[in-house]
Amino acid sequence: MEHSKINIDNSYNSRRQDDVTRCDGPIRRLWTLLRWLHLQYVLLTGIYVLEPWEAAVLNCILVAILLCALYTTCIFLPGHVVMLSRFLFRVPDDVSASASSSPGNDVQSSSGLAVTS
Repeated sequence: MEHSKINIDNSYNSRRQDDVTRCDGPIRRLWTLLRWLHLQYVLLTGIYVLEPWEAAVLNCILVAILLCALYTTCIFLPGHVVMLSRFLFRVPDDVSASASSSPGNDVQSSSGLAVTS
């Protein structure tokens, strides 16, 4: 009786696997890639030796670190790109202020103080 239970479970698992891999083309390649990436993640982090609750804690910490890095990148990267482009292409700090300055207009100086000409 135990033997037939194992066969039922194995046939169920193989049927499920066949449903996913039966698709030809990009879906099958994507599924294979995701399975390979998950295996690499599990092996490189050593999660396979942890208990389930330990793995969940570790995964939460890793996700939090990645989200902080993504947030920091979205906040600070545009400013750094602008500074780098100004440095590389010698773009003046404020092209519009120097073009529109005429006698009697207030213009920001490099120190941040308003200068009246």
